Amino acid sequence: MLHVDCLKNSEQAEMWAREGLRITKARGARVLMLVFFGKCAVESGEEQKAIVEPLRRLSALAANEGLVVGIENTISAESTIRILDAVDSPALKVWYDIRNATNIGGFDVGHEIRLLGRNRICEFHI
Repeated sequence: MLHVDCLKNSEQAEMWAREGLRITKARGARVLMLVFFGKCAVESGEEQKAIVEPLRRLSALAANEGLVVGIENTISAESTIRILDAVDSPALKVWYDIRNATNIGGFDVGHEIRLLGRNRICEFHI
């Protein structure tokens, strides 16, 4: 459902993400991946701003449960950092997808990973 309803434009998406956090904890996992690619991509500044408040609420819930929300996207590290800084929660990190960075974004993976740093990345998708 996290591919069907997008956090940038659907109130249902936040409900599905909350359910995802519940399931993540019940399964003994630590990270819930939220996807921001395909129809759920957040390429424009407006789309990126639209996800900040829902991510604040979800990150607060994740932090209370000892979980992390990992965002996988197709935007630059710089844009991702702006989102992370706006949300300002240690429970929100990047699920860094190397294919998205190279094949979709055309980004320099080494530069991006160094820019994000170990404290902002929770997982790698290789």
